[in-house]
Amino acid sequence: MPRPRSLTDDQLVAAALAVVDRDGLPALTMRAVARELGVATMGLYRYVSDRQALEVLVVDHVFRSVDLDLPEGTWQDRIRVLLDRIRVAVARHPGVVPLVLRHRQAAPSSLRLIETTLSVLTEGGLSGVERVIAQRTLIGHLLGFLQSEHFAALSGPGTIVLSELPEPPASHTELAAVARQLDVTDTRWPGKVHERDHDERHPYLALRHELCISCGRCVRACDEVQGTFALTATGRGFDANIAAGMDQGFQESACVSCGACADTCPTGAITEMSLLDLAPEPLHEVTT
Repeated sequence: MPRPRSLTDDQLVAAALAVVDRDGLPALTMRAVARELGVATMGLYRYVSDRQALEVLVVDHVFRSVDLDLPEGTWQDRIRVLLDRIRVAVARHPGVVPLVLRHRQAAPSSLRLIETTLSVLTEGGLSGVERVIAQRTLIGHLLGFLQSEHFAALSGPGTIVLSELPEPPASHTELAAVARQLDVTDTRWPGKVHERDHDERHPYLALRHELCISCGRCVRACDEVQGTFALTATGRGFDANIAAGMDQGFQESACVSCGACADTCPTGAITEMSLLDLAPEPLHEVTT
């Protein structure tokens, strides 16, 4: 018969948060949490299977701390109160912001937040797909704000990185400006074109694979500047491309709609939706 549990989930979370608040998120390891609790490292695996399971517990604790009893008022005011309460709950432990981005959909208590948000949006007259888009837009805005507030402040290194990128050209893309500068007007070696559908389901960003030259700028901006890890390089040779959300698209990815990827893309493969109508036509496909 197994021994009874001597540690509760709240104790595990408290120890994990103590480590993160004191030493930062990189210091969060099973060994560090076990030391904080005064138990052997292997003993911790009786309660959580690995560090990821521990991280989910932490995110779930943060979400459970949000008071969902909203005051009377207009639906807009009630939404503002709810989002501000989520912001305050996360801001109590700024080091866990990346964990919230990574595990928000795995934490059971996130369902309470989603249901409350959808309920208030229903009061505002939204329904169906429009209500879901509104909910995801609000959460995306909040997550982007938290990311910028705690990990991408104007005084941080991300500002320097973005400021050192080439100035945007007067026309549509940086690649087009370089082509004009070098007097490249025709394709000398026409080749096969990527035949993949555009991803234009995200409210703010469009991904058009046939324009991608796999330079990797967007991946670095997403990873190193924003710390979101929503984009990744996939494939080899001709099949090399950029994928969002395990190649399911921006809408299903961890994207927080910051726009850093679109700012760094030299070809317009990733474009803000509001700029699509401003692009010169036709957009020439990139051949490889």
